[in-house]
Amino acid sequence: MNLNFLSAQTYFFPLYLFPDDENSEKLFDQKSAKKVPNLNPEILKKIETKLNLKFGKDFSSENLFDYIYAVLHAPKFRKKFREFLKIDFPKIPFECGAETFFKLAELGEKLRKLHLLEFEISEQKNIPIFDGDGNFENKIEFVKLENGEIKINDGQFFAGVEKEIWEFPIGGYFPAQKFLKDRKNRQLSTDEVFHFQKILISIRETIFLMREIDTVFEF
Repeated sequence: MNLNFLSAQTYFFPLYLFPDDENSEKLFDQKSAKKVPNLNPEILKKIETKLNLKFGKDFSSENLFDYIYAVLHAPKFRKKFREFLKIDFPKIPFECGAETFFKLAELGEKLRKLHLLEFEISEQKNIPIFDGDGNFENKIEFVKLENGEIKINDGQFFAGVEKEIWEFPIGGYFPAQKFLKDRKNRQLSTDEVFHFQKILISIRETIFLMREIDTVFEF
């Protein structure tokens, strides 16, 4: 058994904590279990003062998380604090006012759901279509983008994919490319084709939302 993974550093930052209860089964039912925000009270007070809002009454833990998620995806913020993002956590600005806070929280929520693929593909516009000669049996023989098409063999491709989506980075890799390259010399199942289409849509909409975030608040 390979236990190398035990030496890796893993961090968990749950938004809520569920204290031990006499009925431990409640811990697995978040609707009935008593949950406590996993947030520093002193920091919350500072945020309340800057926003002139009351936590728990005017804004929730989810609002705060989604706001921060939006800020961390703002191109101007990422450019300005590029070095800090590499080694540490840069300061999140809250001098934005309530209206801007909720607008960014709304955009952050959309981003979060996109990244969790929590959307119906049937409700999306311009869905990347998987097309071509079915005789190739969905086998990934190679991967390349050419004229807006991601070709996986000499007969099949995903159409309607812009270069910006294909080369969109997260960390040290490109998710659209990695998904297919990790499956080279394999046949894509129907579920995998569907899943990859959602990934492409998620990246496309992420790019759009990141640009919108930059227009809402000047970092």
